[in-house]
Amino acid sequence: LTKLKTLFKAVTGQPQDELPQVPDHVTMEKTLQIMSEIMEGINVAVEKIHTELTEKGLSPESREFKVELQNRYLEGVGILRKEVHEKHEVSEE
Repeated sequence: LTKLKTLFKAVTGQPQDELPQVPDHVTMEKTLQIMSEIMEGINVAVEKIHTELTEKGLSPESREFKVELQNRYLEGVGILRKEVHEKHEVSEE
């Protein structure tokens, strides 16, 4: 249970100084499902951003491309995590 709580804390972004309160419905399988959904969503988002930027004529080697990719990635990950957490009734608190 301690390993599950520590993993849950890492996935939900909780501080590492104390064990988190893990809802009863959050099992190891649920945690892995949440992580998988987030990672798949990130992959899809990065591919989409990359395609949009190259279609816009930006070179992947350019500073503008890299800055835009990073900014959009960070914004998208926050939104994605929130959506997946809501879907599975977990929070980062």
